[in-house]
Amino acid sequence: MFKTIAPILVAGFVVYVIEKILFSVLNIDTSTFQLSLEKTHILMLLLSILVTIVLNLVFKKNKELVGMTFLLITSVKVAIIYFIGSHFIMEVDGSSTEKWNFYGLFIFYLFLETFHTAKKLNQTSFS
Repeated sequence: MFKTIAPILVAGFVVYVIEKILFSVLNIDTSTFQLSLEKTHILMLLLSILVTIVLNLVFKKNKELVGMTFLLITSVKVAIIYFIGSHFIMEVDGSSTEKWNFYGLFIFYLFLETFHTAKKLNQTSFS
């Protein structure tokens, strides 16, 4: 199980470090973010790990349901992210950097989940 989660953890950590360095170099003040950079990364990372664990469990039990489970779980994740982020994403006077960071991290972690799922399904023979 850890073998499938480790790449997500490493990629998440690397992106976090790159973002911290980039924001520092560009003098972007993240202390004004309503949802801190750390909390945003932890939220996205935990949801991605949860999605990966559920998909691995479904993959072990019934490989034919992995695609539908991925769609369902991703939809639930989108709803959770929207519910959490909507209060500051919809604000007119909110930080555009924070909004782009939030969406960018969502897309990044969604890519990791999609890549993991596609890789797993491509290595499987359905017969």
